[in-house]
Amino acid sequence: ALLARAYLIADRGGDAAPVLGAALATQPAHPELLLALGDLARFDGRAADARAAYRKVLDGDARNPHAWFGIGRIDAEREAVRDGRAAIRQALALSPNGAGYQGELATLESYA
Repeated sequence: ALLARAYLIADRGGDAAPVLGAALATQPAHPELLLALGDLARFDGRAADARAAYRKVLDGDARNPHAWFGIGRIDAEREAVRDGRAAIRQALALSPNGAGYQGELATLESYA
């Protein structure tokens, strides 16, 4: 998951995909891998795939703030204020100091 995230940060999603694919083949329910898969799909503009990956994380742990934040970011990118606000607020409730959570919520509120 860390190598895939490093590729994503470096804007090398094409390199992240096979790393994630190989890791998910052996650990299909690993939350960090699913979060990275969701991030990759979101960066690629595949919102439905991203949402599905984040939802799989939440199916295993409804208190995962990173998955809630991922869903909130998808909604924010589509200016779905109500849904995005609810998801990001859930992430904040679970992790008040989560990196970027307050900023994303503020950005989303600017759409309202």
